[in-house]
Amino acid sequence: MTLEELEQVSGQQRWTLSRDLRALFGTSPYRYLTLRRLDLVRQRIATGANLSGAAFLAGFADHLALTWVTVDLAAMSTYASVGSTVSRWFGTPRRVRVFNRTTGGLFVAAGGALATSHR
Repeated sequence: MTLEELEQVSGQQRWTLSRDLRALFGTSPYRYLTLRRLDLVRQRIATGANLSGAAFLAGFADHLALTWVTVDLAAMSTYASVGSTVSRWFGTPRRVRVFNRTTGGLFVAAGGALATSHR
């Protein structure tokens, strides 16, 4: 089901639907739909379906598209976990200042290395 179809069925505007779905499920409508499709693939594989067939029946173009979505989900989960940990580290202005100065110095050093490199 697309957001346009949901808009027609519910009689609400897509932005209202998007905001409500985000508040209810904590994610965008597209991500929610992707997660439900992954659940469907998981169920079909558990019942003995092959990967390509399960991916196609869940709405993915092929098993490669399913693979990319799975990799994307793993990467985003890791990114969110690291972000949560790093945000606690940046709890004080002093730590933020140290981080900014360190990364700024690294960028200046990288720029200097690029400027002096020869082909």
